[in-house]
Amino acid sequence: MVNSAKVDTRVLLKPNGSQVYLLGSLVFSGLCVLSSIPLFLYELAAGYVLVAIAAVCTGASMWNWRQSQYVADTGAAPVTSLTLADGTNLQLEGRLLNTPEYFSFLKILTEIIRRAPLPQPDGGWNQTEVQHGSQQAVDAVNEINSQSQSAVNKIVDAFNNSGPPTTPNNPSIED
Repeated sequence: MVNSAKVDTRVLLKPNGSQVYLLGSLVFSGLCVLSSIPLFLYELAAGYVLVAIAAVCTGASMWNWRQSQYVADTGAAPVTSLTLADGTNLQLEGRLLNTPEYFSFLKILTEIIRRAPLPQPDGGWNQTEVQHGSQQAVDAVNEINSQSQSAVNKIVDAFNNSGPPTTPNNPSIED
C-alpha cells in the first residue's frame, strides 16, 4: 500500500502604500544585525553601532506600523452614508469616523448645509420709522440669502473636491 501526501504552500509578500517603507526598514535592520555578527566575533566595537542602527530602524518601523495599521486594515472600508431629515445625503469616509475632530467638523458642516434662508421682510427700517413693503429691505434680504447660498455652495464644492482624485472613497455631499 502506497500513501502519498502533497503539501503546497504559497506565501505572497506584497506590501501596500507605506508598508513598503516598513518592510524595507525591517529588512535593513535585519541586514545590520547580520552584519554585526562578524564584528562581534572579532571583538570590534563597530558591531554595537550596527545593532544600534538596527534598533532605531526597528523601533521606527514598529511606531510607523502602529500609526498606519488602522488605515491599512480598513483600506477597503465601505463609504458611510448619512441621510438628514431634509433629504440631504452625506457620503463620508468611514475610516475618519474614529476621531472627535471629524465629528466636530461634521456637526459644523451639517449646520452650514441645513441653514435656512431668511424669510421675506414685511418692511424696512429707515432710521426713524418702519416702512412697510420696502423694496430696499426685500432686496437686502435677497442679497443676504444669495450670499449665504453661495458660501454654502463653495463649502460643499470644496468638500466634494477634497482628497486625492484616485481615492474611490472620496468624501462627497449630494443634495
